[in-house]
Amino acid sequence: MGKCAFFVLFAAFLSVSFAFGVADTGGGITYAPVSDAKYGMFWLDLRAGPVVVGVDKGDIAFTKIFFVAKSALRNAEVSVTKLADDPPVGVPENAVFQYIRLDKKNIGDEDISGLRVLFRVEKKWVASYGSVISDVRLLVYDGKWNELVPLMNISDGLYQYFTADIGGFSYFAIALKAKEAVAEIHNDSRQVKVNDSNASSVVVVSEEEVAPKKGFGVLRAVLVGFSLIALLVFVFFVIKKAKGGGKKPKEADDVLKRQKEAVTFEETGKE
Repeated sequence: MGKCAFFVLFAAFLSVSFAFGVADTGGGITYAPVSDAKYGMFWLDLRAGPVVVGVDKGDIAFTKIFFVAKSALRNAEVSVTKLADDPPVGVPENAVFQYIRLDKKNIGDEDISGLRVLFRVEKKWVASYGSVISDVRLLVYDGKWNELVPLMNISDGLYQYFTADIGGFSYFAIALKAKEAVAEIHNDSRQVKVNDSNASSVVVVSEEEVAPKKGFGVLRAVLVGFSLIALLVFVFFVIKKAKGGGKKPKEADDVLKRQKEAVTFEETGKE
């Protein structure tokens, strides 16, 4: 009777496996995604300790999910979905490589810790925006989109891999970092507004502080020209005066000589 029950259960399990595409992975059961954009893992009994979920789906950018189960869990499930459309929570201003939703069932936020993901980005996609690998960010939605700076991991010819610690299950966007400064000229106030995505405030500076003042270059050139002319005139007069001062002793000698001759002539005439 026991053997018959065992074979009946085993046959039922195989039937479910072929019907729904499930397979035992040792730590849990992975189920075939409803579409090519979803992958998940289900555990009848999840033991306490570290857990690694390998996402065996090439078009999903999340390749591994790590966490620590603080206690044993039953009927636990984790799934990752690549969104074909924009998420319902809205889209960030960043250039986005892929939107992903991370879900869980029968797992409370207090049941796990150390949630981390390994994800990848196509290098040619990054280059198409004129960006570099270090510009890649992982955005997590928590009432608003927040940028996480991931750590670079391994790399191959097509992909650069990153790891990032995430606070929980939510919507994610693998993207490029927001531009550090976006200048917007407001015609009404004639000011340049500089938004710093890494700053907590907006820096506003006047347009005059950003753009060079008109006419200032011409005025400076005129002043420099007059200065040079004045300097040349000054040098000219100094040289002329120096030359003039050099002639005075000669002229004085001539005068004395003529006076001496006149005196001599007078004395000769008296004789």
